[in-house]
Amino acid sequence: MQSVVNGCDSRIGRGVVGLKRFCSNFLWLRCSLVTSRHPTAARAVLDVGGTSIKLGGVSGDAVVVGEPVPTLGSAERDVVLGQLAVAVDAALASAASFGGPVAGVAVAVPGPFDLAGATPLLRGLGKLDSIYGVDLRAELGRRSRVADVPVVFVRDSDAVGVGEAVFGAGRSARRVLTVALGTGCGTCLTQDGVPVDEVDGQVIERLHERRTPDGTVDEVLSARGLAGLLGIEPALIPSVLAARPLRERVQWAVDEFGGRLGRFIAGAHDLGFDRVVVAGGLARSFALFARSLAEVAPVRCAAAELGTRGALLGAVRLAFPDGSDASGRIAR
Repeated sequence: MQSVVNGCDSRIGRGVVGLKRFCSNFLWLRCSLVTSRHPTAARAVLDVGGTSIKLGGVSGDAVVVGEPVPTLGSAERDVVLGQLAVAVDAALASAASFGGPVAGVAVAVPGPFDLAGATPLLRGLGKLDSIYGVDLRAELGRRSRVADVPVVFVRDSDAVGVGEAVFGAGRSARRVLTVALGTGCGTCLTQDGVPVDEVDGQVIERLHERRTPDGTVDEVLSARGLAGLLGIEPALIPSVLAARPLRERVQWAVDEFGGRLGRFIAGAHDLGFDRVVVAGGLARSFALFARSLAEVAPVRCAAAELGTRGALLGAVRLAFPDGSDASGRIAR
């Protein structure tokens, strides 16, 4: 009888072990399926410009682009902060569309900006002046639904530079100089997709301060610079460049602009880049000045490929390297 009992105990014991093993395997399989559906945490992301705030959600290399929000950058403090809060909430909604929790918010901002302190330092540029010195991290915490997730600020020029270097027009090159032509001129140098802050004492984010025979790089290689060549207001550039055929004066202006950009690139070639990506609002007109640019530039130049997606992808990659919640480069 005792042997029968012992036999039963043995079989029961083996059954319990088998059941535990089955449950363990089942839980592992379930977790694996969940992980495969959501392999990377989603992040909300903003790209703050003087005119509009581009926004969306990013998970891995997938992007959901939301509707941009007007910045109203010349308005009073509370209005601008309100627009930023609206954009954060919209970006959180875009990130939540991936189906999981949102693990952080990346915000690409124009300089000068104290990234560690989350405070804008722009003055006299007619955009965002009213929020000079404001702690944006604290204000967004009060005004938006950001809750307790980390909010990390990165340079807008670095965001588009990293996005294009890793996922876009610079992905086949090792060392890429991205030149963002918009309201001003921003620059980012990357090596293997990682921003390079300076080379032999040359600070990359300050290349726009270089002097040229026609003014600073920021004045010359920007919408202001092209508008000056055309003799019009910057707001009229899209309609003037859209007309076909181009008038003789317009063709001269875009050729001159391309030549000036090429001379800037040639003068910076000691930074060691093997590809130039032209980004920003004026990149939409790249085909118009590509020929005059190529005549002077010492390396291959290409227009940015990703548009809004480039800055959003790059901002998240900078703010949350390797999928962590710690920023990789928020300050030099």
